[in-house]
Formats: sequence, structure tokens, C-alpha cells
Amino acid sequence: MDCEEFLQDYSDYFDWRLEEHSLCEYRLHLSNCPSCHEYDRVMRSGLHLIKNLEAPHSHPDITSRVQEKIAALNRRLGQRTGELGRALAVAGLTAVAVLLITSLPVFQPSGGTVELPPVVVDRRLQAVPSVFGPAPRFRSSSSVMRMPAMPEPVFLVTPQDRASLFGTPLVDVTAEREPASPVTQ
Repeated sequence: MDCEEFLQDYSDYFDWRLEEHSLCEYRLHLSNCPSCHEYDRVMRSGLHLIKNLEAPHSHPDITSRVQEKIAALNRRLGQRTGELGRALAVAGLTAVAVLLITSLPVFQPSGGTVELPPVVVDRRLQAVPSVFGPAPRFRSSSSVMRMPAMPEPVFLVTPQDRASLFGTPLVDVTAEREPASPVTQ
């Protein structure tokens, strides 16, 4: 084992989390390497110092001071929430007022009916003027959509009259059904 391997897994060695043969390798390396032996001694003495330190004492009124800070934060948060609620209420009232003002002419009675003179067309235009050039000529509606002629009422045939694509009937109406005979033993 070299020093790099020793330092890489030293925390596992220190916490006794290595297998037995690895522990033996670490102990052998510590006995042969003075720098790793010094590293191990410093780490163990540092841990010993930390374990022997007294626990830190907190100030007696720390709990009350923390609770006061939390209460102050809650009050500030409540004020912000109240400000947001007021702003939303003002925005809503403004929207309602705008809707009422714009809809007032709808609810007012009208001044009566206005009669306009009829529009009379003198002649029929053959082409509609356009900035893109001449428009297509208008055709009568009979030439726009042509319906295929239906030689026979396809949708009104009974199932017995239907035929396949080859012209053979789908249902054999000539074959009569024989009555079911009782089962004899």
C-alpha cells in the first residue's frame, strides 16, 4: 500500500469500516511510513480535543427572541397579503365600473326606428373590380355543384334486395327454412 491509497480510504480505516485484511494492511503501512503515522496521530489528537470540548451554552432568552422574530415576520407577511387583497379589490371594482359605463347606452331606450330608402340595382356586374386583377366570372349555381344521378334508391332497399359488388344477391330468399325437428332418442 502506498501513501495515496492510505489517505484515500483513511476515514474508513479511522471509523473501523474496513475488512480485517485491509485493517492489517493499514496497520502495516502506519508502522513503516513516518508521514502517514504523523497524519494519523494529528487526526486522533484533533478528535480527542473536539470530544473533550464543553457543549456551547445558549443565551437564556434565545427562545423568546426567536419567537418574537417569527411573529414579526408573520405580521409583515400579513400586511403584504392585505395590501395585495386591497389592490385586487380596487382592480375588480374598476373593471365593474368600466363595464357599467360602457353598457349604459344599451339599456337606454332608443329614439325610434329609422327608415332608409330602398337600394335598387340597375345592372348586373360581369366582373368584380379587384386590386389583384380581374375576378373570375360568376356562374349560375346549377353549374357549381353537380350531383350524380341516382339510378335506383340505394338507401331504401331491403336486406333481401341487396347485392354484392359482383351482382349476386347477398341473401338467398329462394331457400326456405326447414322447421326444426324435435330431437329423438
